[in-house]
Amino acid sequence: MSYVTSTYSIVNTDYYIEASGTFDINLPTAVGITGSSFQVKNTGTGVITIQATASQLIDNLPSFTLAFYDTLNIESNGSNWLVANPQTKRFIRVYNS
Repeated sequence: MSYVTSTYSIVNTDYYIEASGTFDINLPTAVGITGSSFQVKNTGTGVITIQATASQLIDNLPSFTLAFYDTLNIESNGSNWLVANPQTKRFIRVYNS
């Protein structure tokens, strides 16, 4: 497990990355690591932007943004990144009178 608070580049030995703040997390190249997966969770109030390497894509997008308490499970298909089961927290605020 890695806990990060500033720009971070994921390494192949990572699995779970807990992030807090507003910054980028860079994925390694998807080439040569087919089936490798990572989980990134935003535990802060900032915005975490997951960036792919070079011209690689994340579910056909160049980046993926995680808001407050969002979680991303991502897996290499050998050439790009696929999002598996994205989780977004939705909060409902209840006001008492």
